[in-house]
Amino acid sequence: MHKIFLNTNCIFNDTIEILGDEFKHIKALRLRANDEIIVCDGQMNDYFCLVKNIYKDKAMLSIKKISKSNTELTKNIFLFQALTKADKFEFVIQKSVELGVNKIIPIICDYCDVKNNPGENKLTRWHKISKSAAEQSGRGIIPKILEPMDFKSAVSFSNNIDLNFIAHEKSNCSIKNYSFNSDSIGIFVGPEGGFSESEIEFAASSNIKAVSLGKRILRTETAALFILSSIVFETQL
Repeated sequence: MHKIFLNTNCIFNDTIEILGDEFKHIKALRLRANDEIIVCDGQMNDYFCLVKNIYKDKAMLSIKKISKSNTELTKNIFLFQALTKADKFEFVIQKSVELGVNKIIPIICDYCDVKNNPGENKLTRWHKISKSAAEQSGRGIIPKILEPMDFKSAVSFSNNIDLNFIAHEKSNCSIKNYSFNSDSIGIFVGPEGGFSESEIEFAASSNIKAVSLGKRILRTETAALFILSSIVFETQL
């Protein structure tokens, strides 16, 4: 069943009105009267609806049932992803949202290409990618993508997270060595050139655990999904 996200101001008692870009989305899905669709308000509330009418510029849905979304992870996962080439970063956004990440924090590291520091248009595009991936995977929220921050600021931000890991090829410690009793988990993934030694040392001084992702050197986008998948497996399955 298709799922879309809407603001609560589109919801009126037992009816939902769909306008603008979301109406274009409805048309692109080729929905017709009496088709089923799930509308989510982005706050874990799923509205199970039937398409009532489709007009020239809007669609009307009839709400049949409301329930809490059951697709979210039990842990809040924060991905601190180093900025990289646009297509790779967008791939990480899409797939990490599908896997269940809660927030993505772009970070600027010593070995990042600073030209990738995005403007407002890029952030808008990233949010659209997150929303689309959340709809496709049936999420109950749209994961937020924060403004890019430098590495030290990201480490400071992570102080509010219960347990933090940083992927480092020289570490002798596996992620399997840790228990995941914490409610929130942070993951730091570096750029193509990896983290600098000074960054690894600074992370260690803030109790961020360096972990190996195996004997092979992974691309940054592969590393992000590998460690995220490992944590999901350890905590959810």
